[in-house]
Amino acid sequence: MAEPPSQASASAGNVVPSADEVEGTSTLAPDAVPSSTENAEEEPLGVTEDTNALDYDGSDGSSGSSKNVPGDVQKDEQSEQKRNKFVDPISLAAKSAKTASKLAASSAKTATKAAVSTAKTATSIFSSDEHTYDELKKIEKTRREILDRCHLPFYRILTFWKGTVLSSLANDPLMWIMVLIYVMVRIAARFSIPDFVHTLGGADIGVIGAFLSFFLVFYVNHSNKRFDILYNTSTSCQGRIFDMGALCKAYLPRENALRLLRYMNAAHIAAYVGFSDTYNYQNYFVEENKLHQLLTDKEVERMQRIGMDSGGTCTRELITWCIHEVRKAEKQGYIDSRLATQMRELILRLRAKIGTIYDYHSQPVPFFYVHFVCLLSVMYLPLFSLQAGLSAGTGDEAYWATDIISGLIVILQGVYVIGLRVISDKLSDPYGDDYEDIGIMTLVDSGWLMSRRMIEGEIPEHLEDLNAQLEEELVRKETHIGDAFMPRFDEDDLEK
Repeated sequence: MAEPPSQASASAGNVVPSADEVEGTSTLAPDAVPSSTENAEEEPLGVTEDTNALDYDGSDGSSGSSKNVPGDVQKDEQSEQKRNKFVDPISLAAKSAKTASKLAASSAKTATKAAVSTAKTATSIFSSDEHTYDELKKIEKTRREILDRCHLPFYRILTFWKGTVLSSLANDPLMWIMVLIYVMVRIAARFSIPDFVHTLGGADIGVIGAFLSFFLVFYVNHSNKRFDILYNTSTSCQGRIFDMGALCKAYLPRENALRLLRYMNAAHIAAYVGFSDTYNYQNYFVEENKLHQLLTDKEVERMQRIGMDSGGTCTRELITWCIHEVRKAEKQGYIDSRLATQMRELILRLRAKIGTIYDYHSQPVPFFYVHFVCLLSVMYLPLFSLQAGLSAGTGDEAYWATDIISGLIVILQGVYVIGLRVISDKLSDPYGDDYEDIGIMTLVDSGWLMSRRMIEGEIPEHLEDLNAQLEEELVRKETHIGDAFMPRFDEDDLEK
C-alpha cells in the first residue's frame, strides 16, 4: 500500500521550495496535512478544498518534480492562523469594551438630559403654583370688584360666574358623579329595568339627609365665625399702626417717627409672609419693600438670615426693634414714661393680634370633622341620585317631564350639599388666593399709606392763628342747639 502523501512529504526533510512552488500552494488539499497528530487533528482555517491542486508521485519521500508544500511552511501558516485565533477574540473583546463604553457614555448623557428635563418640569410645575406680584395685584383687584357686587339687585347677582359657587360646583367631581348616576339610571329605566324595580326607590334616606344638613350648617357657622375673627384681627393690626402714627406725629421727632412706623409696617407684612403659601418673601415682601422702602439693605440681610418664609421669627424681631425705638425715644427725653408705656402697649397689641392669626392658622378646623362631613356627602349624594332615578318610574311609567323634574331636584340637592361644604372650606382659610379671601394687599398698602399720611399731615397751628376769639366766632355761626344751652356772652364780648 502506498504511503500517504503527507508522510512522503514529511520524510523528504526540510526542502526549501521555490517561489513558484510557494505561490502554487495558495490552496491545500485536505490530504496535504502534516503527519503530526496535533496538526492532523486541526485543519488550517481559510483553506479551500481542491484535490487537483497538487500532484503526488507516490514515492518514498522523494519530492521529484511534485509541487508538494514543505512542512516548515505548513507549520508557519498553522502557527500564524493559531495566533489569529487568539488575537481575534482579544480584538473582539477590545471592540466590545469600546462599544460598551460608548453606550454607557451615551446612556449617561441621555439620563442626564432626562434628569435635567425632569427637574425643569418640576420647577415649572412648582413655579406655576407660585403667583407673581402682578398676579397677586390682579387677584386683589378682582377681589375688590366682587365685594362691590354684594349691593346689586338679586337678578344681576345671578348673572355672574367668577367668584360664585357655580364655578366651584362645575369643578367638583362629586357633582358630576351624582348627575351621571341619575342619567344612567333613567336610561336603563326606559330599556332594561323591570317595572317592579321602581319600588326600590322608596327607601327613605331623608334621615341621612337631615343629619347631613345639621353637620353642614354647623360647619358653615363655625367657618364663618372663624372668618370674621380673622378678618377683625387683621384690621386690628392695621388699627394699631394708625394709633401709633397719631402718637408719633404728636410726640416724636420726624426721624424717630418714620423709623418706628417703618418697622411696624414691615412687621405687618412679614406676619402674612411667615405662614401663607400665597404670599412669600420673594413674590410679596421684596416687591412691597421696593415700593414702600420699609427696610434698609442691612436690615433686609438680617431678615434673610432669619428666613421670613419659615414662620413668625422675623415678625417678632421687628416687634423688638419697635420696642427698642420707644426705649431710645424715652431715653432721649422725647416722651415720658407714661407715654412710652402707652406706645409699648400698642406695639405689643400688634404682636398679640399677629399671634392670634398664627394660632388660628396652626389649628384649622379639626380634620376629623371635615372628613366626617365629606364622607357623609360622598355616601349620601349618590344614594339620593339613585333613589331619585328609580322613583321617577320605569318602563311604560317613564315620562320625560318626570325625568326633567327629578333631574332638577338632584342638581338642587347637589348644589345645597356641595355648595355648603365648598363655602365652609373657603371661609375656614381666608389667607389664600381665592376671591373670597381677605384682601391682605389692601390692608397692608392702606396701613402703610395712611400711617405715612398721618406723619406728613399738617398741624392746625401751621395753617392759621388759633385763639379764643376765633373759637367764639365759630360758636356763634354754628347750628342752634337749644335756648337752654345757648352760651352767655358779656356785653363787652357782644360789643366786640
